Amino acid sequence: MKIAIIVFLDELSIANALSSQVNAFTDYESCELWVLGGLGLATNEGVPGFREITEILAGNPENLSEPLCCAEVVYQCYQSNQVDIMLFSSGI
Repeated sequence: MKIAIIVFLDELSIANALSSQVNAFTDYESCELWVLGGLGLATNEGVPGFREITEILAGNPENLSEPLCCAEVVYQCYQSNQVDIMLFSSGI
């Protein structure tokens, strides 16, 4: 089972907490991190416990604050990286 945790850059601490809970219930590290707007200057080292990290970049990053634009870029990412479960932070 593949699981994606979808957060904005300022929600990486939430992503880390969710990944530790997810990995406790799975037999292997099946958890992916999708970062809306990308990691910017952050490094992958700040987000351990993920099998893969995908940066979701939009043509106009300001549009990511709009729910429909955010949903569209997540859907586009899903089409190329299909997962069984998507977990969103409460901010999305």
